[in-house]
Amino acid sequence: MSVLAVRGLSKSFGGVQAVRELDFDVAEGEVVAMIGPNGAGKTTCFNMIGGQLRPDAGSIVFRERQLAGLGAPAIWRLGVGRTFQLTQTFASMTVRENVQAALISHRGRTRSVFARAKTLFAAQADALLARVGLVDHAELACASLAYGDLKRLELAVALANAPRLLLLDEPTAGISANERQGLMVLIAEVVSERRISVLFTEHDMDVVFGHAARVLVLHRGRLVAEGDPDTVRADARVREIYLGSGVVGGRAED
Repeated sequence: MSVLAVRGLSKSFGGVQAVRELDFDVAEGEVVAMIGPNGAGKTTCFNMIGGQLRPDAGSIVFRERQLAGLGAPAIWRLGVGRTFQLTQTFASMTVRENVQAALISHRGRTRSVFARAKTLFAAQADALLARVGLVDHAELACASLAYGDLKRLELAVALANAPRLLLLDEPTAGISANERQGLMVLIAEVVSERRISVLFTEHDMDVVFGHAARVLVLHRGRLVAEGDPDTVRADARVREIYLGSGVVGGRAED
């Protein structure tokens, strides 16, 4: 059963066709990687699914609901979580308060933010922080966190709306190789426990081939290949346009 079905998705910016008639599905509980060189259309695709951009054409169906044309808050409330390449947290708030803010928004209690924000959903926030290994940092200001911990916090925030689909935009960007593997193992455990579907972009090919059940390859806005990691890694066109001849792992830079 498809959690996400994308059909004919297209987006232009002036004379530049960023995404061209894109078709793909993500099944329930499936972890899918979307790769491609810089400018391939990955972020544009994510932004249309997440509601940051309106498609020029095509449909985005999430659990039988049409997302195309909806704004980001409405899509988030339907159960689509999102992280970004550059972490987006409130630096002056504590780690716990960041998760509480997401829980308050999801539960429709935004009028209570200023009145009782420090007490609303504190236990639920701590449970999410414990799952990502940050509960001991709950009372620290986000500004004091290391970047790897910010990535974990962003994951906890993304889980606050009990998502059925997670869009992870370069989840390991900016962190060390050891931290990358640890974060991806954590993500894999969480999505397996909660039966969450995942669509992620990533430049680290070891992460892609080690954690994705299926890989989508974009080039100049089009889907040019898809399949399991071994099939995609062996595809001659993929090697030519993205990985480079003889490359079977490592990190592909923009």
